[in-house]
Amino acid sequence: MKILPACAFLFAALFAPLAVASAQLTPVGPFSGANSEDFESISVGSQFTCHPARILGGTAKLCAANGANLIVAGASQCACSLQPQGQIQAVVTNPGHAYIWFAAPAVRFGGYFALNCGTSDGSAVFWDTNGMLIGAMPLSVPADCNWHWQGFAAPSGVRIGLVELKSSLPNGQLLHLDGLEVDCVASVETYCDAKMNSLNCLPRIEVEGVPTAGAPDGWNVRAVQVRPGGIAGTLMYAVGGARAAMPFQCGTLCIGPTGVKRSVGVPSTIGGQLCEGVYRLDMNSFAVGALGGNPSAALSIPGTTVRCQWWGRDQGFAPPCNTTLSNAVEYVIQ
Repeated sequence: MKILPACAFLFAALFAPLAVASAQLTPVGPFSGANSEDFESISVGSQFTCHPARILGGTAKLCAANGANLIVAGASQCACSLQPQGQIQAVVTNPGHAYIWFAAPAVRFGGYFALNCGTSDGSAVFWDTNGMLIGAMPLSVPADCNWHWQGFAAPSGVRIGLVELKSSLPNGQLLHLDGLEVDCVASVETYCDAKMNSLNCLPRIEVEGVPTAGAPDGWNVRAVQVRPGGIAGTLMYAVGGARAAMPFQCGTLCIGPTGVKRSVGVPSTIGGQLCEGVYRLDMNSFAVGALGGNPSAALSIPGTTVRCQWWGRDQGFAPPCNTTLSNAVEYVIQ
């Protein structure tokens, strides 16, 4: 098969003895989830074990099992030529299969799958956030070089933590992925546009965990691809209201203009090159006052809608543009 270039829970779930949850998954037809992934905006390459960029709006991680290579690239040639839906698709080579870890637990997942090496069908194996096997569902994917939708919903109260995606070929290899959709348990959705920083890197917001009222921790909101070196930053947030897209410091303010509040200040990580810095804050901890500052009381009320956007210093720009801005995330407190 030829790919043509184009313009400690994970291990527990993958390798532990099968512990089976009692709930059943349900097939669902095509849907538009809170977050989507068409692979058009992430870096291409063929030497990934896990792709360095999170997918599905920063809420999930795509990896290859058994030491295989994860390839994110263009057309694929085997028994027939398989074209991506746009310019880019993802596939895992021998000797492994693809899996997706949901940093924000999912309740519904689907996407388009394709095969082109003469063997049809496969399976999707779902695990919950505790590493318990929920169950396996068949993937009905003819080896016809066409894309076929497969979607699944978890039963009430079950949170999907990981899905293994396997073809019927040896080791589950060469199942192609494109047009993925997900709905997270906490109604998490990324939106708006980040501001390109002075090193020509685009900061991106990522989340992990569940936003839970009264919880001491467990809901991390990060900005990746920022300048490292302990540079000052803060997570701006707003409760209620509506999304925005206002000009702001030569970028876009996604959560204003009224009712904007700030978390405590945090520095970017020290190590790394160029844009390998990270801003990180646990909003559950901040909401209960464990980090100081003056958190809004609404952050501790279930059902509250919160919008967040990272802001930081960037002295590579002249004032008043000497700041960095990520895109934004909107979520509902559980």
